[in-house]
Amino acid sequence: MFGALSLGAAAHGYMHRSAMTTHTEHLLIRLVGSALHPHAKVDFPAVTAICEGAASHPAEVPEALTMLVAMLEEQELRPTDARNTTQDLLKALTILNELVTNNAVVTQLRSTLGAREALLRLQGFQGGGLGSQTDENIRMFANEVCRTVFSGSQPS
Repeated sequence: MFGALSLGAAAHGYMHRSAMTTHTEHLLIRLVGSALHPHAKVDFPAVTAICEGAASHPAEVPEALTMLVAMLEEQELRPTDARNTTQDLLKALTILNELVTNNAVVTQLRSTLGAREALLRLQGFQGGGLGSQTDENIRMFANEVCRTVFSGSQPS
């Protein structure tokens, strides 16, 4: 969906556009865009807010999942890009791993273009530059999300 547009720019565009809306409009999109910012930390409160946003704003889930899956695709950084693709993968997978506890998200992620392919590819991820533990976490999250979404295993 984002094509050549850098995801950082896409997330910034979502945040800029949503600044002109009311507090609850595009809530989930703003939360995901903020979490994907290069300097943002994806911690428990951030992930909890995203999961609550998905539950309370289900119409925004397809767009949020498209943003997250775009982060899982192979990225080409520009020289001025502040992002770290390995960090982007870990952020997106951390968020997805929690989001798939929601059955509606699971159903939507099954039909999100590129999700299955990206998750399968990331199950063999290595050499990300942030250490072997980070690479292992990326493989583990990709495996768990893929199993939950595409192997018929439903969240409890």
